[in-house]
Amino acid sequence: LGKLVDMLMSVNSQIIIYSKHYRFNLYFLLILGVSNLVLNYILISKYGLIGAAVATASSLLFYNLLKLFFIQVTFKMHPFSTSTIKTFMLLLGYFGLYYIIELPFNPFVNIALKCFFILVSYSTIAFYADISNDINSIIRNFIKKVKNR
Repeated sequence: LGKLVDMLMSVNSQIIIYSKHYRFNLYFLLILGVSNLVLNYILISKYGLIGAAVATASSLLFYNLLKLFFIQVTFKMHPFSTSTIKTFMLLLGYFGLYYIIELPFNPFVNIALKCFFILVSYSTIAFYADISNDINSIIRNFIKKVKNR
C-alpha cells in the first residue's frame, strides 16, 4: 500500500527535482528515513512484521503528503486532476471488494473470476463515467475491432 501511494505521487519528486527548489527533495528524503526508523523502532517491537509494514507505509504516506503540500504552497499547483482522484477512489473501492467477496471455488479459479469481474466492471464504470479520455479511446478502439470481425 505504501509503494502504491509512492507510485501514485511519484510525479511530485520530479516536479521538485527539476525546479530551483531541488534541495528540498533531499530534506524530504531525510525526513522519510528518520520517520521510517522511528516508526519501525516503535511498531516492530509491538506488532512484529505487520508493524514493519505499517511503519513503512505510514512513512511513505507522510513523505508523499509532505511533498504534495510543498508543491501546493510553493508552486501554487496541484499535480492531480479530479480524474486521478476518481480513478484512485474507484480502485480503492475495488481493492476492498476484492477482499470482501468470497467465492467457493479453487483459489486459482477465485482469482481468475475476481480479476475478470473487476476488469469488466471497472472498464464499464470508467467508460461511462468518462474518467479518462485515454481509457475511453482504448475501449472504443477495442469495440471497433470486435465489431469489424
